[in-house]
Amino acid sequence: MGLMITVSQALTCLARMRENTRNIGRPDAARVIVDTLLHEVNEPVVIEESPPIRILPFRINLADLFDPPLADDDRFTIVDALSGELIDEVTGKEMRVLFDNLEIESTTDADFYINRDTLALLAERGASPHLIDVLQRALGDRDECDIRWRRQ
Repeated sequence: MGLMITVSQALTCLARMRENTRNIGRPDAARVIVDTLLHEVNEPVVIEESPPIRILPFRINLADLFDPPLADDDRFTIVDALSGELIDEVTGKEMRVLFDNLEIESTTDADFYINRDTLALLAERGASPHLIDVLQRALGDRDECDIRWRRQ
């Protein structure tokens, strides 16, 4: 016993299929499916795997939003977010490494979560020995912590 649908229902289904296939990046998929179902009754259906689509997140570099603009010789104070203890000062150039590599939740976000893996990542990506030392001192004996920064 087959499923019976009206022409109106079929057109509605086809419209939804077209919209969904556009959303997944295969606008021709609905047509291919319908053509296959209507014209290749006894033919085997071959589904080709399309290359994966990589959608990159929109990212604003916080360093570009500073007013006045961030300069390499700017000074930033780094403190332990939990205790408020001053760790050290770093340069604008060193802060740019943090901005480029760590997560910033908003334009008013003034802290970073760091752990031992973070230090290794930053070292691989060109962080200065001074910045790595500052972050190492912020961690101390802990495996992870939050640091706050403030532009001088």
